[in-house]
Amino acid sequence: NGETIAVDTQAPEVTGAKISVAGNSGTLTNTFKKGDTVNVSWDNTTRTSGGDNNKDIASVAVDFSEFGGGSAVMATKTALDSDVWLASYLLPNNVVLVGKQARIVAVDNAGNASAKTADTDLYNVDTQAPTVTITRDPSRDINNSSYDFTVDFGDAITKQYAVDLGTFETYSGPVTI
Repeated sequence: NGETIAVDTQAPEVTGAKISVAGNSGTLTNTFKKGDTVNVSWDNTTRTSGGDNNKDIASVAVDFSEFGGGSAVMATKTALDSDVWLASYLLPNNVVLVGKQARIVAVDNAGNASAKTADTDLYNVDTQAPTVTITRDPSRDINNSSYDFTVDFGDAITKQYAVDLGTFETYSGPVTI
């Protein structure tokens, strides 16, 4: 009858460089702390705009399993006419993870799925409050204007302290107050 039928067997292309992970509020690069939400976005805008430029994406799923979340959390477009996709995961308490990545799978209108692709960075998570042990020398308790103490932070990734509600500083050894 003269009709032309197009068959789409081409899977979408997702590159790790177009995947962004954000939401960490800690002072250490790529480290999430208690109360943080892992926000994963994938830029599928035109290549001139910096994206992967797939024309017919129907859905995007983010795998948060390395962060303790779901393996297929559905992403949504950041705006109606945008081709940037975003999914979020609120980190649970009492988790310590090192060297983790989020992964993306995009599916086009024909049902072709991309390979599961990771972002290009590794991330740490520390939502567990450390057990802090303070050790002091009792022989210095009498008539001393300064006081030495050592803090054992256990397995904490971020080690900081503050004196008298002051500014937090990185802990690197004994402190004199």
